[in-house]
Amino acid sequence: MRPLLREECLRKPEDLLSSYADSEQDDTEYVLMQMQKSRESLAKSQRKFTEASSKSHWNDDNIIPSTSKR
Repeated sequence: MRPLLREECLRKPEDLLSSYADSEQDDTEYVLMQMQKSRESLAKSQRKFTEASSKSHWNDDNIIPSTSKR
């Protein structure tokens, strides 16, 4: 563990900032990628729900008869 500490102390401040910026960019890219996957998954689920709803044979009139049809 000692060599790692020494190596860290010998780094230039610019290198540390660059490394930090790279890490921040990687984190941002990861979060954006996860958000895109979530949007795609949600869209897929909504399509399935819409398709299932449109294929359904039951509608509100069949479940609860309206008074105007009597």
